[in-house]
Amino acid sequence: MRVTILTRPVRAPPSLRHEYLVKSCQDFVNAMLRRPLAEYSGHPAVTRSLVHGLRAIAADFNFNPKDLREVGEIVHVPSGHLALRQAIRLRRSGRIRRLLAGPNLVVLPSDKPALIGAPEIDLLVTNSSWVRQMYLTEMPRLADHCAIWPAGVDTELWQNHAVSTASRRILIYAKNAPDPLVAECADEARAAGFDVALVRYGRYTPAEYRAALGRARYVVYMSAWESQGLALVEAWSCDVPTLVWNPGYVLLKGKTYRTSAAPYLTERTGRLFHDPTALGELLRSGLRNATFAPRQWVLENMSDEVCARALLALAVGED
Repeated sequence: MRVTILTRPVRAPPSLRHEYLVKSCQDFVNAMLRRPLAEYSGHPAVTRSLVHGLRAIAADFNFNPKDLREVGEIVHVPSGHLALRQAIRLRRSGRIRRLLAGPNLVVLPSDKPALIGAPEIDLLVTNSSWVRQMYLTEMPRLADHCAIWPAGVDTELWQNHAVSTASRRILIYAKNAPDPLVAECADEARAAGFDVALVRYGRYTPAEYRAALGRARYVVYMSAWESQGLALVEAWSCDVPTLVWNPGYVLLKGKTYRTSAAPYLTERTGRLFHDPTALGELLRSGLRNATFAPRQWVLENMSDEVCARALLALAVGED
């Protein structure tokens, strides 16, 4: 039973082109500029994890096939509105028998209510439990077909070969936290006897982040909310625990939603804190009896392979 992963529309065979002619703006612009399409469109880290994980477990799947005749009977559209619209038509016509959509299509269902609420979608995929609850607050009728699925990480790439638990360095990962708050947390870390390094979201390469993780005892992760938090999982895969600032809410379109800055944090991977003082207390004495095992947790729960198996189970309709 083949699963097809789509992030962009598929060309129809000549005899069907009049029925399935779909061409995305991205395709057009790239053709005009003679640039190749990105290997993993949509959210590249999520798509990469899914494709690499399915490949690693030898699943029967294909990714963005060139011809509609190559589309399997189950289709998953993790991202791409045009791809989803085409898949909905395929589902409506009976050319495919099951359609999954998400998690990287919208922030809120109200962004595209007709698309996200299309009856042809058999399963809507969200990144985490709080995101699912937010979707259901917006569109309660999704409740019977809204599932949770996180992407994984490449555990071979994201690993440290010589992690030192004696390190006195804190790596602050600043995403969208206020700069004064970041500065206060850095001061608390220094007062607790740690050196402080800083990386900012969008301003580092993966190699730079891995190198910084290799020198860190802990990551202090500062993001107002995360639908999943792949940078957290990358740190855990490198066996670095995370101390996560967690406001617990977000304001979107005039409404307040309960959130998490680390939906998959456990006792094995780190701790939450709410203000700089609480961070200082953690660093001084609150971690004394902690038994962290972040990399082992990732190997068991969030590698590419583990997450691909979970998606495959959802795709074929297993409980």
